[in-house]
Amino acid sequence: MGGNVKKNALLLVIVTLVSLAAWACGGSSDESPTEATAVVEQGATDATTGKELGETVEQGGYSLTVVGVEDPATPGPRHNPAPGTRLIVIDIIVRNENGARKMKVETRNATLLDANGFKYVADTHAIDDVIERKELDVGDQVRGKVAFNIDEDATPAVFMFEFLFGNKVEVDLQ
Repeated sequence: MGGNVKKNALLLVIVTLVSLAAWACGGSSDESPTEATAVVEQGATDATTGKELGETVEQGGYSLTVVGVEDPATPGPRHNPAPGTRLIVIDIIVRNENGARKMKVETRNATLLDANGFKYVADTHAIDDVIERKELDVGDQVRGKVAFNIDEDATPAVFMFEFLFGNKVEVDLQ
């Protein structure tokens, strides 16, 4: 719980600084804390964005293609969904195009944002055919699926994948 208090305190400081900077630059101070947080998080991701479903996005010698989205998805036998949630499955291809280092592919590299900016982490037990955990040498690729349990009424908006050392890409799902 101490970690959450520290995160909340840091978030409050960041939101305050962003609000002060906007005010000092003549910006509006009518911005809600949620909106300010979204701006900070977007800037902090340092992600290559703007790609859509089926398009390949590349950064730092690594690439990602979101092949498809299953919404709602059929869960595997080990999946025990929480009430009020549904399963989303993202089918992806990850490649090491010409990256200087081997790239580890793991489900924890993936994140899903809904239309309200809420972040979901992957569920490794929700489906049987989850993306294979492996290291990719130059020229290697892997295709597989990543599953997310999201709120029943949430709209999946952005799929994020981190290659190495903060190199992230985002794919618009809407």
